[in-house]
Amino acid sequence: MTKIKKLPQSVINQIAAGEVVERPASVVKELIENSIDAKSTQITVKIENAGKKLIEITDNGIGMNREDAKKAFEQHSTSKISSVEDLEKIDTMGFRGEALASISSVSKVSLYTKERDSEESGIKAVAGAEKVDLIEETGVEEGARITVENLFTNVPARKKFLKSDATELKYITDMFVRLSLSRPGIHFELHNNGKPLYILPRTDNLKQRVFDLFGGDISSKLIEVNYNSPTIQITGFTGHPSVSQNNSNKQFIFLNNRPVHEKVAAKAISTAFHTLIPGDKYPVYFLLIKIDPSRVDVNVHPRKNEVKFEDSQSLFMAVKQAVEQSLHNYLQSELRTRVNNLEETTISRTDYKSGYTPIPERPQWKGEKNTGSKALNMKPDVSSIEESIRFSQTILNKPENDPDNQTPRLPGEDLSSFPNEGFLQIFNTYLLITKGERLLIIDQHAAAERITYEELMEKYNKGEKIEQQQLLTPITVDLKPYLTQTLVDNLENFRNFGFNIEEFGEATFQVNSIPAIFKESDIESLLIETLEILTQEIKTTTPIETIMDRMLASMACHGSIRAGQKLSREQTQYLIEKLLKCKKPYSCPHGRPIIWEISRYEIEKKFKRAK
Repeated sequence: MTKIKKLPQSVINQIAAGEVVERPASVVKELIENSIDAKSTQITVKIENAGKKLIEITDNGIGMNREDAKKAFEQHSTSKISSVEDLEKIDTMGFRGEALASISSVSKVSLYTKERDSEESGIKAVAGAEKVDLIEETGVEEGARITVENLFTNVPARKKFLKSDATELKYITDMFVRLSLSRPGIHFELHNNGKPLYILPRTDNLKQRVFDLFGGDISSKLIEVNYNSPTIQITGFTGHPSVSQNNSNKQFIFLNNRPVHEKVAAKAISTAFHTLIPGDKYPVYFLLIKIDPSRVDVNVHPRKNEVKFEDSQSLFMAVKQAVEQSLHNYLQSELRTRVNNLEETTISRTDYKSGYTPIPERPQWKGEKNTGSKALNMKPDVSSIEESIRFSQTILNKPENDPDNQTPRLPGEDLSSFPNEGFLQIFNTYLLITKGERLLIIDQHAAAERITYEELMEKYNKGEKIEQQQLLTPITVDLKPYLTQTLVDNLENFRNFGFNIEEFGEATFQVNSIPAIFKESDIESLLIETLEILTQEIKTTTPIETIMDRMLASMACHGSIRAGQKLSREQTQYLIEKLLKCKKPYSCPHGRPIIWEISRYEIEKKFKRAK
């Protein structure tokens, strides 16, 4: 008896489906890509139960005739390529001819289509597990409408691996956002259970599409990238360093208008942002890379979300140069503008009687209190500021064994045994404590973060209730669709943290009470940032303890004394005493140093009093 046998077509189709159709988001991706290739200018996606029950994609593309509609369900049938040579210059979204065949092998698929500008009737085709069960004429609009019902109903082993509706919806919205960003010239809509999640009008402006998806906080802080060489073109935007994020969900790379996960380009962008943002932050970017299709292989993965470049090193250097140059030009211009404004303000506000010139108050971060600041009359210039930056970087990059190293370091003894002989607040941001021949410089916000974090963590670990404060006027918060579902699924968890939140509409929530420690905080920003963290993590295997740790760290940041906040003597004393009792008083929950110790000898050396 022979051991080798040919598999039945039904098994072959399901194996192919396993490669192409991983979850409802995979179906949405394949069908939207087909609609894009069909030259559609309007694409509407409707889903039920996060795509598990129904996925419907409607477009106004070129449509199909009867013969095309029947062939579309056959394996490896496509209108995109016809020869091996075509694989070397792919410029369409789809080309493998597996989508409809794979999808119909694990669900019921119905296709309604009519060719554009055709006088013939439309066509309805229904496909089951192995073949087209029905094809007939029907009255439909030009374009195509495809419905996918009961995904994996005939493959229960696959179906049980699907996640909750909230998680599957997150995968779909992520995919939808990527595809809609890749084609701002197409009108996109996404509806879930009859409710619109996204309605994105067509535009010829990527920045407008970013605004429609993420709002003005991001779109107003974009820096244009425009790079051209004989072999590569890079356009789009990076976010200003000030809008760097706690996660990577606002990082988008498009290769020849195809959304891709491209590690080489991502690393190049990260390198370009080095020293501009903290190490635990992620830059924002929306970059479009255009390259000769023959120099890149998009056929290395069944779902076409990974690519292989002919020359990765050249790609890295081009992307790095493009982003670095754009950042440099913008930030230099921004710096000169601020310095010029500073000079003008200094001149206009000079007190000629006293010879004293107030320096304009610095820009405020959200949540900070404006306490004002004054300084000696000094006229800054761009070169001196740049020299200061280079000097700081030189110090921070010195090796540990360098005798002049003044990077933040821990005190030589336990802080709990470090009685202070006096303290001073400078710049409304740092606390100075002296003892003998040593000086401690403490970042008041980082210190407050550490204190608040450890208090929250202790209560969480002990299962203790966090003290609440009832709001006289409830706060209403409007959320993006993907955050809405996360909050609905985690209302009880937020109650455990001291929040009383109720649904107040489709995407609006009312906050009635908050943890008492957040009474001075921007509750809307705190809630959104915490939900972003939770949403990012629910589709991973991150342990719940790690997720809670990140959430508490984020909350601690919002519930703490800010940089730039004037403290009374009593507040300063209390902060120092509380910090000295912390288990880990040397760094904030995000890893930034809290304390910098410097000796009298190091200070005198800088003033040339010592050698």
